[in-house]
Parts: sequence; C-alpha cells; structure tokens
Amino acid sequence: MTGVMNYFFKLFLFSMLILSSSASIAENFPKPAELERDVNFWVRVYTEIDT
Repeated sequence: MTGVMNYFFKLFLFSMLILSSSASIAENFPKPAELERDVNFWVRVYTEIDT
C-alpha cells in the first residue's frame, strides 16, 4: 500500500510543479494590444456562437 501512496504523492508534487511553472509562463507571455480585438473575436466564436 505504501508504494501506491508514494506514487500518488510524487504525482501530486509533479502536478504542483507543472501548475506553478505554467502560471509563471502565462504572466510573462506578451499580449500585444493590436491583437486583442482579433483574440476577443475568436474567443466569442468558440464560446458563444453555436453551429
């Protein structure tokens, strides 16, 4: 049973590492103002408009 718990503990730690690093990357990703209108359009297309 301890082998299974050890596996899940390592999986949990790895997940936390990935989540914390991806949040840091998102903060540093450039967001050009001239693309905001286009991005908002595609967000609307994929979230609000049904086919």
